[in-house]
Amino acid sequence: MFLVAHINLEHGPKLKNANKYIFTVNMNIMWTRESINPFGFRVLSQLHCIPKRNHSEAESNILSCSLKHNESINYGKNELDDNLINWRKDVTNEPIELVFKQEEGIEKMIVRQQIKTYDLNVLRLIAEQLHTGNDFSDVGNGTFEDVARSIIGKCRVVFKITRRPENTKRNRRNFNLYLLPPSLNLKDNETIVIDKTTDLNHCTCYAEKYYCKYGNTVVCENQQADLESMTSRMEISKTSFVSSTTRKGTIKQNSQTYNVVETITLTLEDVQIATNDPPAIVNPGKTKILANYDVKNILIDDEQL
Repeated sequence: MFLVAHINLEHGPKLKNANKYIFTVNMNIMWTRESINPFGFRVLSQLHCIPKRNHSEAESNILSCSLKHNESINYGKNELDDNLINWRKDVTNEPIELVFKQEEGIEKMIVRQQIKTYDLNVLRLIAEQLHTGNDFSDVGNGTFEDVARSIIGKCRVVFKITRRPENTKRNRRNFNLYLLPPSLNLKDNETIVIDKTTDLNHCTCYAEKYYCKYGNTVVCENQQADLESMTSRMEISKTSFVSSTTRKGTIKQNSQTYNVVETITLTLEDVQIATNDPPAIVNPGKTKILANYDVKNILIDDEQL
């Protein structure tokens, strides 16, 4: 896992890894073109996650998560076909398990084998905000390049690590966060900012039937959406965590070209002592964070995933 929390109790000891992490989820997608007002929709939700140890893999951690209190809001006049934009409005509350490895963030996802593809893609979009893509063992002067996986594929990414003072008065909480891996050395009263810029022209793996073009590279002739840029940011202190991703591109329909901006933000609101076990996944299978990737039998070897 990337985050570990110690809860400060008024009476009793501090607890480690017996916690429930409560995040707010804000998903916004907006379309624009010349001479019209922007239109789109916004999804607000909560993500509840409880960590549990995978005893069969000493270096892995599992985060069991599910969405709560989903709400969607439309704005503007929709000009696009419903099948192009409505698939992300309905958000599932099915439980998922995120399996982390320190070297690469989210290694795999455990989900119900019969989960719908669009439901799973929504969950991937949200889970991606907890995916670091690097172990940060050699950050050098704070800027470096590496290959990282994400929902869109496996691409070259420029990482930039900066530090700034934290507003301690604003961020007083009843918990303290600790970063894993510890190589980032998060100090008291500071915020670590991790910026990631994806080089779409240098990818070795692409999400199937997700975008037609990645930068200047055509990967699928049948899709109507082109991806032009992808940036991500994580801001982490001892009392706060915010992660966001912005993707920009275009969609073509009826000889019209629409600019698209998709933004997803995950904000840690609270850490509480978990009072219940994580929900069980019925008929589980495993899959990758890659969009549209199939769900495989839980018993297959990870090398075949």
